[in-house]
Amino acid sequence: MHDDLCKDYDDYDTEKALDPTSTTTAVLSDAWYNETYLPFRECGNLVQCLATGAPLPYGGVAPPWSNWSVYDSFMTKTVQTVVASGRSVNYWDLVNEPPARGPLNDLYLDFKSSSVLTTDDLEQWLLHTYDDVKAADPNAQVVCPSLEGYDDYPGEAPANSQLLDFSTFLAFAAANHMNCNAFSWHEINDIGSATDFNMQPEDIVAHVFRSRTLLAQYPQFKGAQIFINEYGAFTPLGGSQTYESMPGWTVGYIAALEQAGVNEANRSCTPNKGCADLLDDLLVHSGGTLEPSHAYWPYWFYAQMNGAVVPVTSSAEAVSGFAALDTAQRTLRILLGRHEIQVSGNRNGQSASIAVAVPWSSPSVQVQLQPFANGAGAEFQPPVTTQTVPVTHGSVTISLPYLGPENAYGITVTPLS
Repeated sequence: MHDDLCKDYDDYDTEKALDPTSTTTAVLSDAWYNETYLPFRECGNLVQCLATGAPLPYGGVAPPWSNWSVYDSFMTKTVQTVVASGRSVNYWDLVNEPPARGPLNDLYLDFKSSSVLTTDDLEQWLLHTYDDVKAADPNAQVVCPSLEGYDDYPGEAPANSQLLDFSTFLAFAAANHMNCNAFSWHEINDIGSATDFNMQPEDIVAHVFRSRTLLAQYPQFKGAQIFINEYGAFTPLGGSQTYESMPGWTVGYIAALEQAGVNEANRSCTPNKGCADLLDDLLVHSGGTLEPSHAYWPYWFYAQMNGAVVPVTSSAEAVSGFAALDTAQRTLRILLGRHEIQVSGNRNGQSASIAVAVPWSSPSVQVQLQPFANGAGAEFQPPVTTQTVPVTHGSVTISLPYLGPENAYGITVTPLS
């Protein structure tokens, strides 16, 4: 799974410079924001806003439906300009995080506009943007849309959190012949919806399964991809660190996204609880240079995992893993992570053991353990310990001396003969 979400074209240029083969998605609702946002749209200036007691937020974009001809012209020209520049955008995200009704609308619309917002407004916004993209480039691939959270029936989320649900949008898109190439949502909320199970990463698996069940009702969406364009929940209940900055939770998300079979996914990180540096805090400033953070190392290990995916099961709800067998290199790599709820979960460090089926005829194997501990600031490459473990009846038992509540391990297994 891979994706690079570009919210402006400087991001696009940076991504392509780093990796010319990267898949990029351009967010069109951000282009409209940059073009029309006014900080005091509903009351002129700060003095007038305070004097009149205007409710927050004061600022916002020009609602697209206030003048469709202006909006359509701008969007079509935006796509045409990008295409003419030679930037081969892979996907156009029509609207990222369609606003909610009321003050919790990501500050995209001012209060007056958001307080009367309807589902129909959002649907027409998406349809106009879709038609604008196709008018500029009939072969363009589009993401329809990027919801702030996964809700798949009307009213599952309150209107001040999310107005548009997945099933309502699918029916609208199908009726209006929107050829959506991908559907997207965020997995960042720290409060579950009515149908969520436990706020663990495995909720992602359930959401993807439900979305594919709904998509199967519409033949025109056969083959549409699933993007999780932001993942990593905020920390609930007053916790001091975001889950996406913790190695154990990082592994939990990787395992869930792989199990769900999503096509592309983007790590997210909020700056107010531990994420304020480069690459969503995968690199942090330390002594005047950029160094890897604690969350960097599970991704570093994950990048080395080639070959066939091997099933991983766990007897603990807050422990999950991902494994891959590289037959050419005769190497089995395993990522294992623990992801306890930060405030209400089990906060004790524990020992653990894992049973591994050995895919080689070998009396013993070499096991390399690399711990990925949770923490703040920079973390230099964690040390590796090596042990020889005998094979018994085709499997080995690997002991992990300490698995903290947000810690992880990278485990490499190779035959000795």
